[in-house]
Amino acid sequence: MSQPLLSILISTYNRAAILSECLYSLTQQSAAPATFEVLVINNNATDHTLQVAESFLGKVPNLRIFTEPQQGLCFARNRAYREAAADWVLYLDDDAKASPNMVERALNTIQQHPQYRVFGGVALPWYKYGKPHWYLDRYVATNELPYKKVSPLRGNQFAIGCIMVYHRPTLEAYGGFSEELGGMTGNKIVWNDEVELQLRMRRQGVPMAHDPELFIQHLVPTYKLSVDWFFKAAFAQGRDNVKAKNVNPHPFNLLIISIVALSMMFVHLTIYTPRLLKKTYYIENWLIDVFRKVAKRVGTVYTILLEKGKNVQA
Repeated sequence: MSQPLLSILISTYNRAAILSECLYSLTQQSAAPATFEVLVINNNATDHTLQVAESFLGKVPNLRIFTEPQQGLCFARNRAYREAAADWVLYLDDDAKASPNMVERALNTIQQHPQYRVFGGVALPWYKYGKPHWYLDRYVATNELPYKKVSPLRGNQFAIGCIMVYHRPTLEAYGGFSEELGGMTGNKIVWNDEVELQLRMRRQGVPMAHDPELFIQHLVPTYKLSVDWFFKAAFAQGRDNVKAKNVNPHPFNLLIISIVALSMMFVHLTIYTPRLLKKTYYIENWLIDVFRKVAKRVGTVYTILLEKGKNVQA
């Protein structure tokens, strides 16, 4: 086999049934099989993940399977790029289905826009388990940015973790994903490992882009269809923004964050409470719209104070 142009990297943990749908989508690609390989990184799964992955040998182009015993998404992601044969790697979540032209589109963007070392795509919601009557598509992290063509990422825009492409030598030069953060571990919610990496790259001027025509379908699992998930996830995002050094921990900034959180809650109460009179707006929507962003800032403030407390004790 000649060297592939793209390595598709799938890190997986105890999602055997969904992994099979992900891998099946890679048998339907419009790109020539010789142009890409697929690496499955079994992150110490205890279900029948390995058997599912092995059942696709000979079906998915150039499939290779590895086991990474160190638990945590960052460890699995780093193992993946180190095993990759191509100069470009595409990270695909194990609970996602690739569009039939995903590989072809990624290769086209690499060829047509060689100035970018990182680019991300769009994750469309996949409601495999149904959709509650109150659930809105805008609750899903799709990363649909206001661009109609490949465009540079700006400000607080980042390539979304479930569909992102890296120039492997650049990824290697930055040491990959921070293993101090660990990433998702089992059922533990951890965010921003990809944000932390992209921030490090961005500070050094690495060009990054968004491709609105590179897309996947990303599972909305049952546990994300409950109100309490939004608050847990928001708190975790606030916490991990601090750990990713995406927040200034200065006491004055801490005060500003706290004031903004309270102000935002009162503003959102004013905006969203009258909507409860509409038949298409539910109490679940009201709770999420009013308090989710507050929960994120609570996570930020709590983590900053916790870190300061640890430093004082040390």
